[in-house]
Amino acid sequence: MTQPTQSTQEVQIGIESAYGTGVACPTRLLSLGFDVKPEQTYDTFTPMGYKFPTVVTLIEDWSSGTIDGRMSYDEIIYGLASAVCSPTSATAGAGGDSASTVWVFTPNFEDIDTPLSYTLQIGNDIIAEEVVGALISELGFTVDRSAGATVNGAVLAQSFTTGITRTATPTSITPEHADAALHDAGDIEVLLV
Repeated sequence: MTQPTQSTQEVQIGIESAYGTGVACPTRLLSLGFDVKPEQTYDTFTPMGYKFPTVVTLIEDWSSGTIDGRMSYDEIIYGLASAVCSPTSATAGAGGDSASTVWVFTPNFEDIDTPLSYTLQIGNDIIAEEVVGALISELGFTVDRSAGATVNGAVLAQSFTTGITRTATPTSITPEHADAALHDAGDIEVLLV
């Protein structure tokens, strides 16, 4: 099957209530991109007298890939909530500023954290795929006054499901870029406790 070009594919994301349980994907991120591909390992057997394997058994079926993009205050929360831990609170900012939000991440230093997992829908109205249980396993930031603030990392997920219908009319998050914070304070605070 021919795969559509990257410019015709969109990624929609949904926050799972339980790991690996697919959910609707009502959100489209505009400053954070996911490039997730299926991964598989096989056990093959080729008996004497044959040129090609006669038995092929699927052993492992999962997905992996990368994330990259520009740091935005609204979307970096998705990365931190999966790579670090789920935020314990989101409250209105100091001074009664209803437009600002404080996200508090409190990773557990002795026990396992509970990160958020995501369902991703990748494709367009003609062909689309879905992965569940997407976790951001690595997350990195680069902040440079002249080049801006960028995000990169790695994603692990369960196997692809093809031929799905994407969630209709997703909402796009309008990014508020962190580049502005290099010159002026932003509206969102992220606290790692």
